[in-house]
Order: sequence, then C-alpha cells, then structure tokens
Amino acid sequence: YDVMSDRDFQSFEAMALEFRRTCQRSIEMSGVRATAPARNPMTEKSPSQYSVLVVDDDEDLSNLIALKLKGRGIQTESVRNGDTALKILTLKKPDLVILDIMMPGMNGHELLRRLKQDPEFVSVPVIMLTGKTADKNVNSAQHSDAMDYIVKPFDTEQLVEKVLKILDSVRHTILIADNDTFIAQLLESKYRNEGYKTLMADNGVKAWNIIYKDKPDLVVLDMLMPGMDGLSVLQNMRADQSTKNIPVIVVTTRNESEHVKEGIDAGAQEYL
Repeated sequence: YDVMSDRDFQSFEAMALEFRRTCQRSIEMSGVRATAPARNPMTEKSPSQYSVLVVDDDEDLSNLIALKLKGRGIQTESVRNGDTALKILTLKKPDLVILDIMMPGMNGHELLRRLKQDPEFVSVPVIMLTGKTADKNVNSAQHSDAMDYIVKPFDTEQLVEKVLKILDSVRHTILIADNDTFIAQLLESKYRNEGYKTLMADNGVKAWNIIYKDKPDLVVLDMLMPGMDGLSVLQNMRADQSTKNIPVIVVTTRNESEHVKEGIDAGAQEYL
C-alpha cells in the first residue's frame, strides 16, 4: 500500500470538506421544488471585470479553488510556481492573488515581496495559503503585506467568501485629504489593509482636482488645509453636479458646535 503525504492529505481533506458540503446541500434540497437561483451581487456587477490568480503547486487544490471562483462568475487562472506567476503578471494585472507559501523554486514570501516592491502591483491584494503546522509561516503571513491568510486544510467556501469581500472592497476608492502626514498615512494604511483603493492629497487644491477628475467613492476631508480649506472643497463638491453626491467624512480638531454645524450644513455625512 502507499502512504499519503501531509501535503496530499491537506488537498484531500479540502476536497472531502467540499464533497461533504455538497452532499449536505443535496440532502437539504431533496424533495423541495426548484426555485430561482439566489442572487449573486458579484455576478450582477459584470463578473468579467474581476480576475484572480491562484499560485499553488498543489494542482488538485488550485483546480478546486478555481472551480469555486468560476462558479461565482470570477475569471480565474492557476499557475504552479512563483516564476510562472511573475511571467503571467507581466502580461496582465489580476484583481487579487491567492498565494501558497510553500512552493518549489520561488516561495510565496519571495513572490509577495517582489509584488509589493513593484509600484504596478503594490495595491493588488494577496491572500496567503499556509499549512496548519507551520507556525512560523502563519506568523510571517500575519506580519507580511498580505491582506489575509488562510490555514490549510480549509473549506473552499470560506476562501471564496474572503475573496468576494475583498473584491467588493477594491471596487471602491477613498480620497484622504489631510496635510497631517501621520494621520493621512495612518488612515491610508487602515483603508488599504481593508482592500480599498486610496488616493492622497495634502492640500485643498490638490484634493479638489482629484475629486473632480477621479470621482472617488468617499472623501475623508480635513477642514484645516493650505491652499483651499476643507469647507471650500466641500462647498465646491456640493455645487458641482458630478460630485455633489460623493459622501464626505470631515476630520478636524475644530470640535465647537458651530464648526460641526458648519460642516454638516455644507453637506458632510459625518464629522469627527
């Protein structure tokens, strides 16, 4: 007889979990009249716009992941190592990368480092896959530039839900307009780690130009900025048809009631 390796067992267990879940669904649906399929927000929003690159030398597991993602209407491509992934990435930029840590040749950590050093890919979110017994890999994944990590073996549905959540986030752009470098970088890091695309402006004139040109989905706006203050930026936004509905969160040290009222009256949704 043959003995299953730890790596093969991880792949087998993931497929077994998926098989059990599928069987359970069949049992629950038996005898029930067929209904229209549940609405899938991702497929209603042009799924061809979303693409995921799976980088894992475990062919069975990566094929299973690709199958589940394609079932949600997401374009998916699978490669077996970091070197091939880099070649693919030079041709097209995915919306998200699922990256195994332990691979022959270039491992996941090295590929992640290269991606985050490249301005073209620094904003691409990455989910790391790691073995459950590799504590050092879990720690590395937690403290790396990966957006999230998941430990093998896992339910593929859990991974798919993570992917959907992140893809929903990356559709949105947030402008952070603040001349306080520390606050701006802190907010930018927090939003980026949640998967949002971020834009930065350190003065009011630059902020208004970005808002008018790029139409971000949300503006985090400091009231006290050089060039043009936040109130003027907000008034410009509300006076222009193309920007008047963009939500604004005002962030400022001016917390007197008249200043709060001034910001809200000008059209801010929140005042912090």
